[in-house]
Amino acid sequence: MASLQDTTINGVLTATEDVVLNDGTALSDLAGKQAGLRKGVFSGNMDTCQTPGWYYCSFGNVSSSPYTNGYGFLQVLQCTGSSWVQIIYRCRTSTPLVIGEISLRCYINSAWVGWRTIYTADDTWTNLPLASNFEAGEGRTPQYRLNAGRVELKGQVSRTSGNFTSSSAAFASLPVGYRPTETLMFQVGDSSFSGARVAILATGALQANSANNSSYIALDGISFAIN
Repeated sequence: MASLQDTTINGVLTATEDVVLNDGTALSDLAGKQAGLRKGVFSGNMDTCQTPGWYYCSFGNVSSSPYTNGYGFLQVLQCTGSSWVQIIYRCRTSTPLVIGEISLRCYINSAWVGWRTIYTADDTWTNLPLASNFEAGEGRTPQYRLNAGRVELKGQVSRTSGNFTSSSAAFASLPVGYRPTETLMFQVGDSSFSGARVAILATGALQANSANNSSYIALDGISFAIN
């Protein structure tokens, strides 16, 4: 399998271990098949990157990206004279250096459509950012992940003071790429064993209410497609 050291882009990429996709394909081999399209290192505003090709990116040096840190590869495809697709292959920073996430967006009708994460390594759970006055319930940290095109949640949420009531309480927010296109409602478990309701808005906001004065709500079993 070729290494990135063998396929250095503009003398910048040097690595002793290749980045591989889950099917075993070396990303350097994939890029090598389009050697004439390799453009080197990209930094700056991704909105302006419309020349077809493969680019290496350190996300701390770019803007208009769904990521603010780490590194990976940007592929730009031109569909028509005035439409493009950008695909980001974000790499893990730990060994093995496999692709951790894939996100894409389109330029159509003179505007970029928002980024959408279409793949996340199935074993990657991320802590759900909680709003102030909320915390993990019974030591079970709320988390989310993208698994085969579906967002999954788990864990429990409690108020730092008081309980969940019949009034909706916004307790967390999902990031871009993990949000539904419309408001979704879920019946979930709670401390009363009678159930509570969680609403997930298209903005990513998560709201909960309970008619049972619940001390915690459980997010286990919440799952929805984002495709």
